[in-house]
Amino acid sequence: MNSTILKANDIKILNGCSVQTAYTLIKNIKASVGKTKEQSITIQDYCNYENVHINEVIEFLKLD
Repeated sequence: MNSTILKANDIKILNGCSVQTAYTLIKNIKASVGKTKEQSITIQDYCNYENVHINEVIEFLKLD
């Protein structure tokens, strides 16, 4: 598993939202960075979209 890739469950944990809301957010992030639906979003994509620091996300998800 590549820890730089975020899945819906990760976004659910980060945002405290439902899985369906997380999928919607992933769709919006992909649109904002020009990714196709087959491509994954990275932690960096999420951080840029949500305007949060990458170290905060890594620490929150305990990826280090």
